[in-house]
Parts: sequence; C-alpha cells; structure tokens
Amino acid sequence: MNIINRLLFGAVALAALSCTGNFETYNRNPDQPSTIDRDVWDYIKSMQYNVIPTVKNQYQIVENVSGGAYGRYFAYAKSTDAGWNTGMFAFYRIANDWANPPYEVPMTNIYSNWRAIKAELEEPEDDYRMALAQIIRVAAMQRVTDIQGPIPYRTMENNDDLTAPYQSQEAVYGFMLEDLDHAVNVLETCITLAGTDVVAEAASADYVYNGNLAKWIRFANSLKLRLAMRISNVSPDAERYAEEAVAHPYGVIESNADNASLDVSQTNDQNPLRWLVEDYSDVHAAAEIVTYMKSFDDPRLSKYFNPAVRDSEYHGSRVGAYSSSQWKDYYSLPKTNALDRLMWMNAAEVAFLKAEMAVNGWDVTGDAKTLYEEGIRLSFEQYQAENYTSYIAGTAAPTAYSDPRRANNYTPGTAYSVTVAWDGALSAEKQREKIITQKWIALYPLGTEAWAEQRRTGYPRFYPTPTSTNASNEPNLPTEGASRIPFAPNEQTRNADNYDAAVALLGAGGDKFGTRLWWDVKTDKPAW
Repeated sequence: MNIINRLLFGAVALAALSCTGNFETYNRNPDQPSTIDRDVWDYIKSMQYNVIPTVKNQYQIVENVSGGAYGRYFAYAKSTDAGWNTGMFAFYRIANDWANPPYEVPMTNIYSNWRAIKAELEEPEDDYRMALAQIIRVAAMQRVTDIQGPIPYRTMENNDDLTAPYQSQEAVYGFMLEDLDHAVNVLETCITLAGTDVVAEAASADYVYNGNLAKWIRFANSLKLRLAMRISNVSPDAERYAEEAVAHPYGVIESNADNASLDVSQTNDQNPLRWLVEDYSDVHAAAEIVTYMKSFDDPRLSKYFNPAVRDSEYHGSRVGAYSSSQWKDYYSLPKTNALDRLMWMNAAEVAFLKAEMAVNGWDVTGDAKTLYEEGIRLSFEQYQAENYTSYIAGTAAPTAYSDPRRANNYTPGTAYSVTVAWDGALSAEKQREKIITQKWIALYPLGTEAWAEQRRTGYPRFYPTPTSTNASNEPNLPTEGASRIPFAPNEQTRNADNYDAAVALLGAGGDKFGTRLWWDVKTDKPAW
C-alpha cells in the first residue's frame, strides 16, 4: 500500500514527511518508527510540558504566584517562613531562587528541545513536526517576553546555554508572527498532500490536539490574533495581522472543542494547581476575582472556587496583604480536580478578541455585542454554568471589598461602574472595559495572560496592594502594579554584557518592576 493510502486510512501520520513531495522516500512500516522519529516526538512532548510548566514547584513560581497574583486571581499565605510572606512577587521584592525560574525554566526547557528537534530533521523548515514545535515555542515565549520585555528569541536558536544576546520586544513579536505564519503554511501543505487533518503518529505524542493538524492551525491563528491585539496600541500592522488571522481558511478557535489545553494525565502527574491547593495549602482566591464575580452574581464562581470553610461564603484575600496559612478557612480555595486539563487558550478569549476588533472598527464577522455575548456564552459552556441569559442582562456594578479576617477592606476612590449588560450607546472605551472585564473572568486561571491584558488596557480596575517591600524604591507600585518582572538575577553574572544591553533596550526606566514594556503605552488607564 503506498504512503497516500496509508495516510487516508489513518495507519500512519506523515512519519518523516517534509510535506513538499518525495512521498516514496517515506513509504515504510508505520508500526516501526525510527529512532529519530521517537526522539523527535519525545522532544515535542517535553516542549508541551513547558508552555505552562507542569512540574508543581515550577508552575507555582512561573505562573501561579507571579502572573496569578498580578492578574488578581490568587493570593497567598504562609506562616512557617516570614521571608516567603514578604519576599515574593505580590510585595514587589523577589528572592533570587524565585526571580530566576520565570525566565530560566521556559528558556532552558523550550529551547533545548526545540534545537534537538531541528537537529534531528533533514528538512526542518518544511517538516510538520518542526511546525508544531514553532507554534509551541511561540505559545511559551509570548509569555516570557510579556513578563520581562526583551528576550533572546532568534539568538537562542543556536545557543546551548543562557548566554545569548537579547532582542527587543518589538523584534521578538515580529519573529513570533513570522514563525506562526510559516508553521501554518507548512501544516496546510501537509493536510493537502495527505488528504486528512488527523495524523495518527502524532496522536501518541500530541497531548493538546491528538494529532489534529487543523486544530493546531486554528490555535496558531488564534495566537496570531492574541499577539496582534497585544500590540494594537503601538504597531500600525496590528489590524492587518488580526484580520489575516480571522480570515484564514482554517480560521481561529471558535468552539470549546478546539480549546488549546494540555492533557495532564499524559504527564504521569496531576494538574499543578491541584498540588498547590491540596499539598502546599498556601493559595487562595484573590479579592478582586471574588468581589467582581459576587457583584455580577456570576454562576461560574462556584466552578472556580470553593466556599470558605468558616462561613460557607465566598471570600478573597487582597494580594500583597500579610497573611497566614492558619487563616485559610476564612477564604475561598481554588476548586480543582487532579486531571483538569491545563488551559493554554480558550474559545472565549478568542471571541472577546474579535469583539474588541469590532469595537476598533476592524474587519471581522459579527458586531461587538454579538461577539461579546458569545465570549460569555462560550465560557459558561466551558464550565457548564447555568443562567447565561439572565447573566448577560445584569446591571449590577462591582461593590466594595470586605475582608472576613483582617482590617483590609477596600472602597475605591471612584466607584466602579462596569456592568455585564451590553450598551451600544457607550463610548468605544467603555465598551472595551466591558469586554476586557468579562475576558478577565473567562481567562481564569491564566494569570500571566490576564495581567498582560490589564497592563495593555487598564481593565479591570484592581485594588492597591496594602504592603510593598520593594527594594528598588518604586513608590508607585502599590497603586499602579507591576509592569514587568525584572530580568533573572543570574543573568547579571552569567551573561553580564548581554544583560547590560538588555537593560538598555528597556529604555530610561531600567530593569525595574515599573518599567513599561514596548506595547504598554496607554496613558489614560483608570486609577485603581
């Protein structure tokens, strides 16, 4: 049986196919993959594990206590280590063993496997496995550049250690968009030549889409849309990138069946958030997410968090407030299951991105109201929440925050006015506030992404942090929040010359929490 027939019957999956021809070269037994094939798929597995780290202590630092705090999903408490309670992200002072992993973990684990894949393949530029690796790399590196700004993106491709020169965030975004386009073109060619979307061989190592290349294309296009909107305040090409993404023949993620999420059961472990709740016992709900959802009478609240043990009500804790694990019964804990998939990107986010396109006047199918309400509907569907119709008609605004344990109540100087119900008479900026507020709720628990969107838009409004132990004397941090996380301290000694050049790329602000990134240029963000 020739290679095309085997593909059509699903018995093989483009095992070593470059997708540009010469099928007969690869007409071999699909049940006996070469050593190269096995190695390549192992590297792809490892890359998937590190978009958002699946190892619990890495996940804790790289995502949960950093982006999770700055995105106002999670707050933390620890009574056994006073330094843990003050020397962390929420207080804008980070001990070195916490400050290095957000950079070192993804840069090391993504690039070592990426380079290995490229080295194993005869024609990597045209190989669908390299295309998958490129998409995964973008998914991971977008997070890193949005955390700190300049990173070594192209310069790490041929560098076996962390001593590469940094590149500006503007350049990195250009590289990521370029890589997504190329990866999509390769996957499209493979599907056309193979006559099928699903690649059987890939399924055994693809823990996101089980070998469905069409879904990978939609994910890549959705990432392109995310990147385009992120740079919409600074790049004249953002509109074009976004319109290309949604107009692509394969489109973007539009259903929860296409959500990009990792099957953690394949990692021989459990969802890392579950570990933090059940094993570490130091994470609970942040004040903002609970207060907003309670004010909106949001039925997803019971899907995200458990009621507090003490009074069976939902309570969050302010980020940056001194706390103790002994008080955890006063606050709501995240509701998790061991095998919950680890979300990378969901359909609701994409719908909200399209809603913002409509508000911007960009070319997209659907009006802002329809797309906004579709984002909410998709999130309700994802969490099997009820009462969608009554929710989208809601006219209540967020109320003041009341702490059940300490004197950390908060009433904003200017009352919050955002509601759920769409109002076509509002200004474009007020409509954007609605979109981003609901998007923030739907993004949970992706704190790093939520934090990036809050920096870009100023929405939703957060609460000031009660305490700052910032060692670099940045007095505005408690009321404005962090704009970035400083470069890994190890870079100052391991990669000194390139570190100095990277700091110069940041501009006058220097290597500080409050230095804005390239795309963070909005000047009229609302006060907290």
